[in-house]
Amino acid sequence: MSLKESIDKATSAELTEDDFGLLLDVVDIVKSDADTNIEESVNIIKTKLESNNANVILRSVSLLDFLAENCGAMMRGQIAKRSFVNNYLVKLVNDPKMHNSIKYAVIKEIYKLSKSFKGDESLRAMEDSFKELQKKYLYLCQQAVSEVDGTPKPAGGEEDEELSKAIEMSLRETGPPFSERQSTSVAEQPLNVPSAAPEYAQAPAPAPVPAPEKVRALYDLQSNDDDTLSFKKDDIIVVVEKVNDDWIRGCLNGNLGIVPVNYVEKVPQATERELAELVTLLDNSFNVEVLLSKLIDLKTRVASQPISSQEFESILIRDQIPGKLDQLSQTRETLRQILDLYKLKVLELQSMQKNVDASVELYHQLLREAKNSQPLPSPNPTTFGFNPQQSQYQIQSPPF
Repeated sequence: MSLKESIDKATSAELTEDDFGLLLDVVDIVKSDADTNIEESVNIIKTKLESNNANVILRSVSLLDFLAENCGAMMRGQIAKRSFVNNYLVKLVNDPKMHNSIKYAVIKEIYKLSKSFKGDESLRAMEDSFKELQKKYLYLCQQAVSEVDGTPKPAGGEEDEELSKAIEMSLRETGPPFSERQSTSVAEQPLNVPSAAPEYAQAPAPAPVPAPEKVRALYDLQSNDDDTLSFKKDDIIVVVEKVNDDWIRGCLNGNLGIVPVNYVEKVPQATERELAELVTLLDNSFNVEVLLSKLIDLKTRVASQPISSQEFESILIRDQIPGKLDQLSQTRETLRQILDLYKLKVLELQSMQKNVDASVELYHQLLREAKNSQPLPSPNPTTFGFNPQQSQYQIQSPPF
């Protein structure tokens, strides 16, 4: 098997986790002819790091780690070249369209290699790059340091699974998070011609969309990092996805960013039972006011003229005050819990209003920019907006 074939297998887009056997196969081939294979392997990895597939990049980062640790000083020298570090690793982290899970994996690898290369002045590029990244991606770098220096977790564990799920979700919802995407010509696009459907065939009803998970901020967090969400205490953040055990990606006031989970708490969903309890409490509010009125009258009577203990007890029994107070004591704790819940609901509604305002403003901004841009060629109606003489789709303005 050639070196390229071996690297292709170890960094295949079909791999959702590292295959250590395939990684070690690459190491063995590189070491069999180090003078030739070291430079060639690094050049192949460069092309892999420019891929538009998240799995390919993650597997390439892992392969880079294996080669640095197992293929000697010549390999380390190639990996620590500033041109390689800046143009292929730091560039990934600084790409604004790159998914945060990819950024974190690269940052963690840069820190790990900076520790491994420490003490060799010719390999300082890794250490210098990590220090620069700390200024811009403080929280991601802190998490990387904590994970690398802490107790290592077994490969393929829960955190790796959650990371894979987060990447898969991001790719499914927003497409590959990369600055350069492969353009596909029309000729390569399959034509899906639907077969004749029965006259009364109906599409299946869509599955109900679950209510989004929300969290409430426990502390203020102000960050200059574009990838990290800034917020204030009691802000309600809508969770877009879970990045890993320590980070989530959330939306607040029209902004998206990552959030450390130890800065927030989950907002409980209001259940039908709690709503029913609230309605019951509101229905009983008249009884509460009547009881309060009787206690105020009793206090006024006692203050105006002394009464005996026997008469006092007689009044309490006649108006059923002890029993009603017992009922209200049991209700008080439930009322407090529901009030806390609906205070959060008010905060949720306020946060939703801000997101609605931000969405409307962004929408109108995009319309203004589209209107001011150069007009596009008018589509031919007989080809449904597609010109057979061209190899790209015709982009049409929406019919506003």
